[in-house]
Amino acid sequence: MIDPIIRINISGLPDAQDKIMRIPSLINRVIKDPDTLTDIGRTLLTSARTTLEQGGRPLYKPLAQSTINRRWGKEQKLSPSRRSNRQGIVSNQPLNNTGRLIQSLGFSIEGDGLYLTSVDYLKYHQWEEGRIKARFPARPVWGVHDDDRDKIADIITNQLGNAITSLT
Repeated sequence: MIDPIIRINISGLPDAQDKIMRIPSLINRVIKDPDTLTDIGRTLLTSARTTLEQGGRPLYKPLAQSTINRRWGKEQKLSPSRRSNRQGIVSNQPLNNTGRLIQSLGFSIEGDGLYLTSVDYLKYHQWEEGRIKARFPARPVWGVHDDDRDKIADIITNQLGNAITSLT
């Protein structure tokens, strides 16, 4: 192990020592703070919407031709006023037939927890592991991507910086 070049001894600085000793509890408070959780929820919500709009990250496996045909057939049977798209155009993008899924994405904060919400059927698409053999591949929507990690770290760091600054 390399010895540090500079050592700081705070034992003679009771105010600094007191502030430093309070940092662990500040971290705990900041990561449970509703404002922090709201900012993280917004970040994850934006990420999930981006995932759906881009057709997955990484891209989802394409829809089976039978699925495309079934969607088209159902849409053509409806009167134009009842179609999800008045022209009868059917999306070939997975998880984006009617727009219901992307519109359902949300989050809630309960106590000190952040809960991601959506339509119930998303759970069948979200997870690959532990699934009973499904007729379709997993297509996860909720996830933390590299750029999300950086944004979440920035949120926590900024909130922690504000909390440390406010120490008296």
